[in-house]
Amino acid sequence: MLAIVAAPVLPRMLSKDGDPIRLDLAVDTRVLLFCIAICASSALFFGLLPAWQATQTRSMTALRAATGQASRLRLGKTFVMVQIAFAFSLVAGSAAFLLSLRNLTTVDTGFDARGVTVLTLVNRLGPGQRDLQRTLAQQMQSRVAALAGVEGTATAWNALFSGNRRGERVFVPAKAPSETEETFYRVSPGYFAALRTPLLSGRDLTAADNDNEPVATVVNRIFATRYFGTEAVLGREFRRSDGTRHQIVGVAANSHYGSLRGGPEPIAYMPMKPPRVFILYVRSNLDAGTVTRQVEREAATLGSGLHVTDATTLNRLVGSTIVREKLVAGLGTAFAFLALLLATLGLFGLLNYSVTRRTRDIGIRAALGAKTQLLYWNVFREVLSLTAGGMVFGLAGSILILHWAGSLLFGVKSVDPMVIALAVTIFLAAALLAGGLPARRAVQVDPAIALRHE
Repeated sequence: MLAIVAAPVLPRMLSKDGDPIRLDLAVDTRVLLFCIAICASSALFFGLLPAWQATQTRSMTALRAATGQASRLRLGKTFVMVQIAFAFSLVAGSAAFLLSLRNLTTVDTGFDARGVTVLTLVNRLGPGQRDLQRTLAQQMQSRVAALAGVEGTATAWNALFSGNRRGERVFVPAKAPSETEETFYRVSPGYFAALRTPLLSGRDLTAADNDNEPVATVVNRIFATRYFGTEAVLGREFRRSDGTRHQIVGVAANSHYGSLRGGPEPIAYMPMKPPRVFILYVRSNLDAGTVTRQVEREAATLGSGLHVTDATTLNRLVGSTIVREKLVAGLGTAFAFLALLLATLGLFGLLNYSVTRRTRDIGIRAALGAKTQLLYWNVFREVLSLTAGGMVFGLAGSILILHWAGSLLFGVKSVDPMVIALAVTIFLAAALLAGGLPARRAVQVDPAIALRHE
């Protein structure tokens, strides 16, 4: 029943907005037969094992209750320690993936994605109507900026974190050309204000800026540092791969363009060219649906076939780049929770059985005046020894898991003190919970009844 309910969750975790993933995860006959075979095999093996163990017990050993009890519990303790080791590995791995996901979601992107709706617009104007296309985009931006609740607008050739990128090599006079291609991003005036990316020096692009050489360009700080070092960059020129000359008119703060990993990248912001398809950023205190409807109305008013083909939010675009990390963290947490639950139940079952078998011994101790704290300690000492032994082996397993999955981690080491401390804390809490009821039973044993206990 749980599988039937949980199966559709996986595709939803993998899917992106507007790009759903469809997987047939129906529980069919083959799946059921496989699961029945696995469960039956496990039940037979672990059910027959105690029976086999009982046949190996010698008569004189059985007559010595304490020795017989230790022998019978030894195998059970081994299995519980193995269970704890596996569970600890999964809990530590899950903690690492969750911390990694938290690190990714708290990365300073260099812009404020909250409240920004990202719309894709297209018009029906042909290549020979460049001036009309430019005017249409400018009018659209200004009309939307005047709407109630809108705090800022900007247009661009493509959206941040959409996977689209224009890369060009950079040539600075008297210096070696760049070995990598840097990002060249066409944006309109108001882009930095709309996305709240600070301008550190110089000016923003203006409506008068165009592709006339040298092209007025705003670069971010990492771009300026990489190609000009500590020198003043305002007014400096460079060329891109096709030979076009650029002049730096402003320096903006660093920001991410297509990935949260690896830090901010060098970006050169250029003026918009007459676009047929363009992106409209709208910062407002309205929800994305309301913004989309208002933009569609304004587009219809302007005519020329201008219409919205896609709408999303900047938060969703940023989040879409860490779908894999979200999936791993979600599945890892689910498996870790199940493993922790099973380990806790196994530990509880073993301790409960141990207390039951030791009822006479506990009663004698109580009759002789043993303090409550001592009776509690006798149970919890066994809890802690089993848990500590399992965690030692589990720690080795967790290090292997995190080393193998190192490419999925961000800001987390394969041996991370915070991860280990979190996993140990969770397991100690679970162990104390598992030992609480058996310890309570041990303390409440009536000495008179215990002395008559077979």
